[in-house]
Amino acid sequence: MIEVAHEEYSKDPNGFEKLLIDAEKPLKEFANATECPECGQSRWKNVKDRNEERKQIPSKVIWYFPPIPRFKRLFRSIECAENLTWHASERIEDGTLLDIPGKNKDGLNARHDLVDLKLRPELAPISSEKKIFIPPACYTLTKEEKRCVLKTLSRIKVPEGYSSNIRNLVSMTDLKLNSLKSHDCHVLIQQLFPIAIRSVLPKHVRYTITRLCIFFNSVCNKVLDAQQLDKLEEDIVVSTELEVGNSGVSDNLRWIAHGPHPFVITYSGYAINGCRYHTKSSEKDRSVQNSGVSLVAKTMQVSSSKDKNPVIGDMSFYGVIQEIWELNYNTFNVPVFKCDWVQNSGGVRIDELGYTLVDLNRVGHKSDLFILASQAKQVFYVEDPSDVRWSVVLTPPQRDFEDRYNDDELGDTILRCEGIPNDMPDVYLNNDLDENVSTYVRSDCEGTWIPT
Repeated sequence: MIEVAHEEYSKDPNGFEKLLIDAEKPLKEFANATECPECGQSRWKNVKDRNEERKQIPSKVIWYFPPIPRFKRLFRSIECAENLTWHASERIEDGTLLDIPGKNKDGLNARHDLVDLKLRPELAPISSEKKIFIPPACYTLTKEEKRCVLKTLSRIKVPEGYSSNIRNLVSMTDLKLNSLKSHDCHVLIQQLFPIAIRSVLPKHVRYTITRLCIFFNSVCNKVLDAQQLDKLEEDIVVSTELEVGNSGVSDNLRWIAHGPHPFVITYSGYAINGCRYHTKSSEKDRSVQNSGVSLVAKTMQVSSSKDKNPVIGDMSFYGVIQEIWELNYNTFNVPVFKCDWVQNSGGVRIDELGYTLVDLNRVGHKSDLFILASQAKQVFYVEDPSDVRWSVVLTPPQRDFEDRYNDDELGDTILRCEGIPNDMPDVYLNNDLDENVSTYVRSDCEGTWIPT
């Protein structure tokens, strides 16, 4: 509207000022009116002594122009609108924090700096008569790769309260992420971004970005031990001790020995241990994913079918909740989850970056489907874009159920997520790269033209 009014009055610069002058003049039609034409109220106050001739007292000030249309006319002028705006305008552009004009986002001046520093000459801009060509860097994404990354992000379903609905932030038309909050940026760089780029970018670039995300996830604790900052590449083992009570038989154990009630109550959702769980069937029309669970249990392990010396050790199991039961033991209730568990042999693997991948279609352990709800640990699965048969296992940050991620003193900084590997994977790619071929420029991606 402002642009249309600006074009209208730009032809006659004095037209808008004439309109303001005319607006201040009283209307001749109502100059001698004795009552308001809108509400019918008298223009003058009632005087007790009507026989005495004197000047009448105005009852109210009649506005010939309502204030809202008048302000609309004022705001049609760009100059007047700037003077009338007293409040701070909202930030409407992303990526402007600590902005250095012309040197952000790997622009033209940044490439000229590489030329001045005599670094990576293959990335130097190439000037022509009317345009400047910027060679694509090793991290530049093609349109198809951008669609792949955004498509992966748009399909992700996360637990409730974990982050914003990622699919609402994805624009497949502009191939961008819009309206990101700072908490969403934390979630993306700490967990989701390494998954989204698994099928794009050269291998050495993808590993470098993933290592950076792993490091960022490690240092995003609300409380950091200064002595551990130099040991971020080492695994941190946390041991817990289970207190054992007396040898007497408790009342709860006696009720358990009698068995539960023959009829059970089923639910489609259950909240326990600060997490909300849903069955898989109830998530068809939901934008969140709360059906993934994991369990660490001691089991007998063998290296092969011919191994005659089994070893008992901890093993992780991953599944999807199909039903939620609540067993009634008269004085207390016990919730249990019925899950489809992934077969560990052939259905679970760990890639070279330390991520756990599962094949949800390979279901096993059908003779032992139930676990206690208190034993479950919430996880969620993200489809691997490099191989759709596999899904990457991620763990949301542990928090109280009533907690909100933006209520603490640190704003919307989230806890470190256990689904991300704690240690930096030792990946050396120097032997795989040809010294005669530059790794800083992509030959299969179009560069950027900048008008001079």
